[in-house]
Amino acid sequence: MREHNELAMEETSGTRFGNYELVRRIDIGGMGEVYLAHQLTAFNRAVAIKIIRSDLVHDTTARARFLREAEVSAHLKHDHILPLFDFGEVEGRLYLVTPYIEGGTLAARLKTSGPLSIAETHILFVPLVQAVAYIHRRGVVHRDLKPTNIMLDSEDGQVYIRLIDFGIATLQGRTASPPLTTAGHEIGTVAYMAPERLSGIAAPSNDIFSLGVILHQMLTGRLQTSTPSSDGVVPQLPEPLAQVVRQAIVNNPNERYGTAEELLKGFEQAYQQLTRPSSTSTSTLEVESTLPATNSAEQSRVRARSELVSLAHSGELPALATQLQPQTHPPVHLSFAPEDYDAPTTTFQRPQPAPALSNSRPPLLRPRPPKPPRAPRGRPNALVLIISISTVLVLMAIAAILYYGYLTVDATNVTVNFSPRLQVVSQVITLQAAPQHSLNLAQRIIPARPLRSPVMNQTQTAATTGQVNCIFGSLDCQQGVSQTDVNNLITQMQPSFDQSIKQNLAAQIQAQHGTQLGSINIAITNTVVNPQVGQPGKTVTATLSEQGSVGYFLNSEATQIATQSLTNAIVQLGPNYKEIDSTIRIGTFKLQSIDAAGVGTIAVSEGAVARYQFTDADNQALLQGLKGKALAVAQAFLQNQPGIDPTSIQINFTSGSDRKNMPTDVTHIRLLPLDASNPPSVPLTPLSGITSTPIDPTIPTVTPTTNNGN
Repeated sequence: MREHNELAMEETSGTRFGNYELVRRIDIGGMGEVYLAHQLTAFNRAVAIKIIRSDLVHDTTARARFLREAEVSAHLKHDHILPLFDFGEVEGRLYLVTPYIEGGTLAARLKTSGPLSIAETHILFVPLVQAVAYIHRRGVVHRDLKPTNIMLDSEDGQVYIRLIDFGIATLQGRTASPPLTTAGHEIGTVAYMAPERLSGIAAPSNDIFSLGVILHQMLTGRLQTSTPSSDGVVPQLPEPLAQVVRQAIVNNPNERYGTAEELLKGFEQAYQQLTRPSSTSTSTLEVESTLPATNSAEQSRVRARSELVSLAHSGELPALATQLQPQTHPPVHLSFAPEDYDAPTTTFQRPQPAPALSNSRPPLLRPRPPKPPRAPRGRPNALVLIISISTVLVLMAIAAILYYGYLTVDATNVTVNFSPRLQVVSQVITLQAAPQHSLNLAQRIIPARPLRSPVMNQTQTAATTGQVNCIFGSLDCQQGVSQTDVNNLITQMQPSFDQSIKQNLAAQIQAQHGTQLGSINIAITNTVVNPQVGQPGKTVTATLSEQGSVGYFLNSEATQIATQSLTNAIVQLGPNYKEIDSTIRIGTFKLQSIDAAGVGTIAVSEGAVARYQFTDADNQALLQGLKGKALAVAQAFLQNQPGIDPTSIQINFTSGSDRKNMPTDVTHIRLLPLDASNPPSVPLTPLSGITSTPIDPTIPTVTPTTNNGN
């Protein structure tokens, strides 16, 4: 049953939730609800905020999945992966914030509009596989790829995909739990699940299988099933695409594509084969024409039409095992333009046969046809003039071709190899964990979250050593409870009792994926002694009540600030520098100090290798600077370029007799930047931390000698 405040969020526009104003609910799932909202501190920009359901606030599994999604998303930076704007907690309800995408999901697109054409599939599937290849290189396996987790974004008239939902993502090689789903949501996930997922090991093969199922669904509009169509015929995919799907979803993961890059390469080859103008489709789809195109415009028309062929009626996976048989005589469809129908009709008269000759009558004499008029003297015949001019032009063309061929053979061609300049960035940054604050990337502030254990009780009994009810101070005394007896009991109980409280708090912080701020403070909230001090009795029983408190911060929030700070440092190198993802290192967060207000200063060592990325403008400037230069001058020019590693430059002459000068035509200069296969390691500065923290003033400390009772 949902709480009242959640119902209010569903029904009321303008509800305030922390730093956000909720507009309307977009979607609801098994774990959370997604709202369109305005971020108040970012000039009311539109965002999508996902809030954990109120009935799952105390569900450790749901919270762990929510934290996992935020933590993984915070470390990913890719054009086709939805970035994380913010993450936090308001009144116990976790939330994460991403850009608002209006285009909906791929699942909704397939449901409303049916299957995609080959060209549309190519536009969406290629960046999807590129995004998956990126997370695999970062060691992450998504494990829940499906159309509902693929958003469609629109920008400048183009459609882009955005991959979302890393709630059950994990690292490669780790033992993985099944997807965290609720009733009614298992079927969609299982349909895309690789068979080896049952063994519980996460691997890139999981996602490659899911991509194969998604590719089939994009082209056919349906999932794989053995059910034939209404006419009893199971439609088929064209063989190039069928082969790609087969190799992606084969049951044995060792027989699938080894990487997402291999799957992408196979799909691109199939796409080129099917959309090449000269290729003939093996499906039952209509062929535009098998006649050769007479000009470039006709070739473009044929190519454009072939790329827009729809596969709405092709492809059930069980039918892919049957090879398509090419047609022996493909049908030819002649197309006519409007001017063909508007052309005038021309009548041709059949020649009449000559009359039969008679033996009795001589043949009729026919007049001799007149001779063609002679050309006036002094003027050359027009035909002779045309032939002469044509001959001269042909000879000139042949001479030009031979001369150009000679220049081409003797032309100087140069290949220039160099490596982009690498810069190692290593720094130590500090951030603050402050109570009652939200995440602030610009000011490097993260929330310091309080954590308290429940009040815990422990009881112990011991023999008394005191004397009570004495006459005249020392006569006729009885054995009874002394203050020393009570103090000794408490002293015996506290060490193990305190350790249990510390373990309880540490386990809670670990479940939240957090880091402890200082040491744990334990306070005695009450003591009950029976019999009371001064009362007779041979034994005394003491009950001790204690509560622990500590501050902590979320690792994901601290990592966001560290990553942003590292990006800012790399930007300072220049606009063309970008970090190499595989070299990013973020050390352990260390508490340096904490003041009386509970604000902690945290230090972290971080670093990465930045690589210069050459733009088209850079390449054109290099070509213009190299053309026509002497070899030594060209070498010096390259060594002075800010984005080039001067030790990596190699100028190779591949043809031509002139080996001392660069070509004057930039088309004969080929630039080949080399990627750094072994970037340098990034050193991290070791840090030291503190272990003490002030006593939490919200928990009173009770002296055990002052609180007795029954």
